Amino acid sequence: MFLLLGHGWRRGNDPITVADVDRELYRLENQLAALDLLATTWHAWTVGPSDRSLLPGATLLADLV
Repeated sequence: MFLLLGHGWRRGNDPITVADVDRELYRLENQLAALDLLATTWHAWTVGPSDRSLLPGATLLADLV
């Protein structure tokens, strides 16, 4: 996941690390699973059923606000 983010992301004044990304994903795991954006198994995270419909819809709605 860290590699998909690309360069330039920061946490405060420091560049983010792999540990930062992992920590945030673990923190948001239940919410992402509840929205079907993340499917969890005992050994891996995979995209959930709503990964292609919910995020693009949310982005379109954000433009209206």
